[in-house]
Amino acid sequence: MFGLGKKKAPALRVSLVGMNERAYQLFSMFLDGPARGSCEVVSDGSHEAVILDLDALESSRLWLDVRRKFQGPVIVLSVTEKQIQLNNAFWVPKPVKVDTFLPVIEKVR
Repeated sequence: MFGLGKKKAPALRVSLVGMNERAYQLFSMFLDGPARGSCEVVSDGSHEAVILDLDALESSRLWLDVRRKFQGPVIVLSVTEKQIQLNNAFWVPKPVKVDTFLPVIEKVR
């Protein structure tokens, strides 16, 4: 019968910040592949969350810039754990793995 299976949640609309072109493309492929389409990358300002790579050279400036412009949830990617003092910010260790990334997406929803 139709419609008896568990419905897949709609993709979380996200903006990617702090990534060079290569990292942006690789992370987009991760989202489409191993992360099973859990997120849709948008660039039109309709994002529900920001995914921020904090291993960039000017990471503290990036963090402040994102927080100034967006008050919603932020998923922080970094090799080292970031002590983030906000309820709506979540750290995901790099390299990003599906088993650590997907639970954070569920929390953000």
